Amino acid sequence: HDNAEVVRLMTDPGESGYGRVAAMQALWCSGKLDDSLLAQAASDSDARVRVAALRLIGELDDTVPPPIHAAAVEAVRSSDARVVQAAAESLGRIGGENDADLLFAALAEVDPNDPVLRQTFRIALRELYRTALPGSEIWNRPADADFAAIMLGLDRPEMVSGVLLYLEAHPQAPDRDELLKHAARHATGPMLDRCVELAKQLTDDRDVEFQLLRVLTDSQNARRGSVPAPLLDWATELVTSELDRFERLATDTAVVAWSSGDAGLWPLRSRQLAGGQSVSLVDSIGRGEAYTGEMVSDPFAAPDEIRFSLAGHNGFPQEPDHRKNQVRLIDAHSGEVLHTAYPPRNVVAQQIRWDTS
Repeated sequence: HDNAEVVRLMTDPGESGYGRVAAMQALWCSGKLDDSLLAQAASDSDARVRVAALRLIGELDDTVPPPIHAAAVEAVRSSDARVVQAAAESLGRIGGENDADLLFAALAEVDPNDPVLRQTFRIALRELYRTALPGSEIWNRPADADFAAIMLGLDRPEMVSGVLLYLEAHPQAPDRDELLKHAARHATGPMLDRCVELAKQLTDDRDVEFQLLRVLTDSQNARRGSVPAPLLDWATELVTSELDRFERLATDTAVVAWSSGDAGLWPLRSRQLAGGQSVSLVDSIGRGEAYTGEMVSDPFAAPDEIRFSLAGHNGFPQEPDHRKNQVRLIDAHSGEVLHTAYPPRNVVAQQIRWDTS
């Protein structure tokens, strides 16, 4: 009789939501909350009852009956964010690989300004991937930013291919280095070869190539005598190329001297490149905010192309560009201005390329 009264309290829509939740929890703790009641509560019109039921579903250890699973799936489509969050948490614990498409589709619909709900879906999907079979189709879905973020939380070799596919499509992803390092940490054999080949393709900037080589080397915990062959080969290739370049500079190119009108030097300052790595650039700000002047090179024979990184501003950001700060390439004989570059009005350095062929 007591149990029947508790069931009545739980299922009576005329009772308060808090009272119905308390009755459901009492049945759960006594082991008398049967599957049909739990499934019914997970589809209830009262969001408080529904959320409480979904959280209990997430605690189930045994095989989940189809009606209960169906109720959790349906709850993901609710218009109530509290219900959706509880449903995602439950499916992350009791769901299977077949629920991944549903969760990814729901995640794509979440407001970008709702980081809590977005993270809830990512955690739920991560839990599904942790138990997915190695050969499952779940590993072959199209790689997007959400997929890549989920893979960062997985310590499984199956995620390597998907992460590399994402980086191939998004070479300037803000978390590129972190993703590449994570993939390489779990890559062996041909997959490590793919990591190295991808790193080579991500940039044609030699400084960035050395940075990515360090990322991969760190991921393998490489030490002297234990560097994997693909990394050792790439390191040898980079170093050999740099030595060849320095040898050409020493034999074919005169060192260009720079000077300022007051014989003062512009100090070096670390700046960030667009790819996220740091580089040292000569910087007029080191002479003080009030400094005005110029740094001029000696005449030199121009190569076919001149490349350099440029950062800084031209006036206050909220005001029009006054274009007083500039870098110019001038013909030493005629005085003609051949090329001019202006600061990007950003502290992040941009690469400038001049065709001088």
